[in-house]
Amino acid sequence: MYKSRILIMAIVLLVPVAAGYFMIRAKLSGSEVSRLIDLAQEHALTSRYDDAITDLTTALEIAPQNPELHIMRGQMYLALYEWDAALADYNAALELAPDYADAYYYRGVLYASILQTGLDTRDNALADFHRYLELVPDGSHAAAAAQHIADLETAQDALNG
Repeated sequence: MYKSRILIMAIVLLVPVAAGYFMIRAKLSGSEVSRLIDLAQEHALTSRYDDAITDLTTALEIAPQNPELHIMRGQMYLALYEWDAALADYNAALELAPDYADAYYYRGVLYASILQTGLDTRDNALADFHRYLELVPDGSHAAAAAQHIADLETAQDALNG
């Protein structure tokens, strides 16, 4: 049950990432990076996440300072349940761009997902969702972030009983 819920969360996350590839692609310089993003998108849409990771890793070798590439690759790692690698990419994106709101949102979702494995990451998830809402209160993930906060707080209240 836990894995199926996590897989659903990962798939829900991949749809906006795949849709956002074209917007991100326009921001990146270099036709090779654009080609690699296109390939990664094709691989992600056919659940070939390892191939997408390879493409995005190559893109990061060309454009290592691009936080969006780290987020995209983190999403692929999340789909493969590679929590540590996903977290490393989200953290790298935030090191490059400390006010990158989407990185806080996706890292918060990762922390919320990890909660189901028994690791206590609730405070980290809450902090990231709150930070996302501070940065972009009307952002594309604002409603979802607010819902995650409410769900996490409700779960905590139930535990405190």
